[in-house]
Amino acid sequence: NHYGKVNLIGTSGGALTALNIALERENLVNKVIADSLEGEEAVDGLVNTIYEEREKTKSREQGRLFWKYCHGDDWEQVVDNDTDVVIRHGQHIKNSFTEICLSFMYRLCFQQVWLMMNMQG
Repeated sequence: NHYGKVNLIGTSGGALTALNIALERENLVNKVIADSLEGEEAVDGLVNTIYEEREKTKSREQGRLFWKYCHGDDWEQVVDNDTDVVIRHGQHIKNSFTEICLSFMYRLCFQQVWLMMNMQG
């Protein structure tokens, strides 16, 4: 099967994943919606407390209802997987974006400068 470019949607650890896929394989990705990610670098405070905070939330009925509403019946596996991604990312990767991101940003800046120069002439 030959598919066209895909649209990726990710939240939290999924947003990190979606952005990196788009940066590393831009030929496969049309659009990315990235929600609730830490930012360019892992936030130590979040990485150090996310497990305990999520476990607290999972122990409360309102917390469980919230996660189930957001993620469906397999909410606990989704939350645990996301927690694991955020922790591992913070401990081992630190920076959200690969060197490819820098290359992409340079190309984007070059394109914008080129467009501005051609619009003026």
